[in-house]
Amino acid sequence: MSVEADEPSAAASCGPVAERQRLNAADRALLAVNHALRDQGAAGFETQMFVWLGGRVSADGLRAAIARLARQYPVVAARLVEDEEQGGPFWQFRPNAHCALQEQTLESAESEAVLDQAARLLAAPIDLDRADPIRFHLLHRPDDRDVFLVQYNHTLMDNRAALAVLREIDRCYRAGPNDSAAAGVWQPDLIRTYLRQRSLERRTAAAAGAADLWNTLVRGGATMLGRPTPPAEGQPLPLRIVTRELEPRESSALQSRVLATCGIPNMSMAVLGSVFRAMRRWPATGNGSGNFIAGIGVDMGLRGRNRPVFHNLMSMVPIQAGGQALDDREELLRALSRQFRDRVESEMDLGVLQLMSLFSRRPRHARWVIDALTRRGFSLWYGYFGPQDAAGDHFCDTAIERVCYAGPAWSPMGLSLIANQFRGRLLLQMTYIPASMPDALASELLDEVIGDLTSK
Repeated sequence: MSVEADEPSAAASCGPVAERQRLNAADRALLAVNHALRDQGAAGFETQMFVWLGGRVSADGLRAAIARLARQYPVVAARLVEDEEQGGPFWQFRPNAHCALQEQTLESAESEAVLDQAARLLAAPIDLDRADPIRFHLLHRPDDRDVFLVQYNHTLMDNRAALAVLREIDRCYRAGPNDSAAAGVWQPDLIRTYLRQRSLERRTAAAAGAADLWNTLVRGGATMLGRPTPPAEGQPLPLRIVTRELEPRESSALQSRVLATCGIPNMSMAVLGSVFRAMRRWPATGNGSGNFIAGIGVDMGLRGRNRPVFHNLMSMVPIQAGGQALDDREELLRALSRQFRDRVESEMDLGVLQLMSLFSRRPRHARWVIDALTRRGFSLWYGYFGPQDAAGDHFCDTAIERVCYAGPAWSPMGLSLIANQFRGRLLLQMTYIPASMPDALASELLDEVIGDLTSK
């Protein structure tokens, strides 16, 4: 008899071998997001991690390390089963299966060649019942430098897990063929445990508050720059990725300004405020009421240190601004920071998790709500991943130059922006649909954001 990942046997404390892993409430919500994006012609709810390397990595050694990762965590090579008669949705493990390492040799060493190839991969639709939920690519540049690209579907894991996965691959690389780490160990449903530790009254009140706010936002709509873009029949929507960065001196000055303005060094609200201020310079689609809206991830603190749990263990709260609030940059930063703090203090993140739990039992309702959110609820898809220096100096015995990320884009929103720091630099990566947002507008928008962040 198999031991399912959410049904520990008496031997659970010893880590029983599992044959499948059920999706927790957050996983199921993000599966609904993935379905909604596919229904809109997008490739799915995918994100890429870029590890820019200063030399060539051993492809054979990296391939062996990824195979060891799959033996220890077979969910990375699993297939999604949604059949309710079989108890779905769950990840079905495949004995002895492992993730492939795809190699591509680029014709140019320029960063644009890497980004173009990454955009093609990000635009390709992924069917989770037939493809690995996490995929690995090694891009060889002609100047003897590689880029390790990890693309993952959010039904499998949140963005905070990506760095832990990178460290785990490096550990598998250094461990060698005699690595005896246990395979298929049962992983607890940490979201369910977290919710059950709070009273029903507390969860109900938080969920009601979150639902009221989301209803207001969806009814009002979000101001967008993108235009609705139906895909050609049978063809994915093409994507493009553009990047900008602040040098360490500029990044340090920005961080000092943020600390002096709102008392914390986190630059997330500063970047988001500058994006909102930049977006209002261009004509919007008229989808919204003048508000700019983004969702902000909230780490629930459930992932243990150096623990690459393949689940989604975060929540989200909406942040909005509009009208005259955008005029004063410093006051906007203070207002956004207060808004985020107030919503976390009012336990809106708990409320969102509770709503996810409720919707996980009503998948049709979840698909309807999430479809409305993805079509009308956001001005852009935004993520601030913070410092990524924990990646270390080397990956698989090869020097790391920088680590950054690119997110999905879908119509009608048309763009996403992910920011992170690495070795003192602030890195910005925008993904956009060129048919929805012209190339010139995307570049000008990023330049405007940089200018706003660095102006005195």
